[in-house]
Amino acid sequence: MEHIIRFTKTERIQHILLFLSIIVLGITGFSLKYSDTSFGRWLIQFEGGIQSRGILHRISAVVLTGTACWHFLYILFSRLGHHDFMEMMWRKKDGNDFIISLRNLFSRLEKHISYNKFTYWQKIQYWIVVIGTITMIITGIALWFETTAMLLLPKYIMDIILILHGEEALLLILVLFFWHFYIVHLHPDHFPMDMIWLTGKMSIEELKSKHSLQYKEMEAELRNSQEKK
Repeated sequence: MEHIIRFTKTERIQHILLFLSIIVLGITGFSLKYSDTSFGRWLIQFEGGIQSRGILHRISAVVLTGTACWHFLYILFSRLGHHDFMEMMWRKKDGNDFIISLRNLFSRLEKHISYNKFTYWQKIQYWIVVIGTITMIITGIALWFETTAMLLLPKYIMDIILILHGEEALLLILVLFFWHFYIVHLHPDHFPMDMIWLTGKMSIEELKSKHSLQYKEMEAELRNSQEKK
């Protein structure tokens, strides 16, 4: 079966670093936040103690920050990265697709939706992760260098930063596991796992079915290139 490369090796590595760092940050952050509970204390022991927990949390924070910077540079200096970033911008069609999807839930006659490279829910997930990651990095730096931050910021701002850091981390975990993970891996079309996150490949048949607009664009580009020859 013929395939296309949907995600490059660079994009796949960024994705792996992103979800691994967020998972470790979520677990180590959860254990600290609920350290007064039996489960929180068990997690801290599982992580090797309070000192090891802190080291794991900071290492993961550095990995997350490095991955975010890498992704930013990839968008700026890679033609494909910039193109895909512009494709992630919300458009009027995405709003219309969302409305049609809602109607399909309550209708016996399901209306087919033609998607380009990214669907509206993929765009929503992307921007939630982008905004959440930026928030976590900024608030995390303030909490990491708390003594310096306290000299520059009033206490109520630091209290807000602490709340934002914890709640944003919880939101990212929810998006990853209860939405993204289900759609990509646990959905009946992909269960038990869609291997695209490892291979980066998608079959032409799947592309035609799920991203028909992208497939038509690729066909048009192929015809144009053949005509020029």
